[in-house]
Amino acid sequence: MFEQCVIFTDLDGTLLNHYDYSWEPACKALAEAKRHDIPVVINTSKTRAEVNTLLTRLSLNKQPFVVENGSAIIFPDISSELLGKIQNQPQYQLIDDQHVWVFGESRASLCNWLINIKNEDGYLLESYQDWSTETIISKTGLTESQALESQKKEFSEPFQWFDTGEKLSEFILKAQSQGYSVLKGGRFFHLQGVVTKACALDFFSTHKDVLFPSADILKLIALGDNQNDVDMLNRADLAICIKSPVNEFPNVSNSQVTYSHQFGPQGWNEEVLNLIKRLEIYYPNN
Repeated sequence: MFEQCVIFTDLDGTLLNHYDYSWEPACKALAEAKRHDIPVVINTSKTRAEVNTLLTRLSLNKQPFVVENGSAIIFPDISSELLGKIQNQPQYQLIDDQHVWVFGESRASLCNWLINIKNEDGYLLESYQDWSTETIISKTGLTESQALESQKKEFSEPFQWFDTGEKLSEFILKAQSQGYSVLKGGRFFHLQGVVTKACALDFFSTHKDVLFPSADILKLIALGDNQNDVDMLNRADLAICIKSPVNEFPNVSNSQVTYSHQFGPQGWNEEVLNLIKRLEIYYPNN
């Protein structure tokens, strides 16, 4: 009986260092995952443009990836079987020659609502649409090219909240009544559709027979460091919480959970290598 493992991973603070966005400490584990034919699926708040650039550097060019906190799955390399199954569905879009399955809302609708609610109720907040590239660089530590890619939001709008906690609760309720949701990320809040990073794991389970036709069992592994990773971590068969220099471990309810001893990509490397070592007991010839 063949068990196919798939790794879903957050980026910032998990596979990428929180401060300098470095992934080099995780290179060994990334190479081992590739050697064992374990797909590594990026599942991030970042944009499609940002992840497209990272895929080559991480040697994950053909792997699916998930953007903007579960808002969409992108397939750089899609099988004819999967394409035939999804291309006539309303969630399917072809964007810049990439096959995209959309769970969320368009950024245009989110920004229009945000502008209106801010003007009507006077909430003290600022979002990506208010900031210049230079401001985003100062708030994130991104390079200019990275900041420009981060501005290419398609399904969400990050924002900073400067008002009271009471008014934040009120704002979240109004967003929910509109059919939107608010997630807290490592640096910003995110206004988006009613989606989480767990949506992608559900998609993979639903389409297991098309994605992995030779697999009898699909085992989903998730790695994250923050509260916006909780739904993904709880949905996974195995959750791995990565130690953060700025946050406590995410509060997960998954009984199959481990916690890294090291921070960010060092912790990612440590835990994925440990996972693959355990798998080699069952698949020694892989």
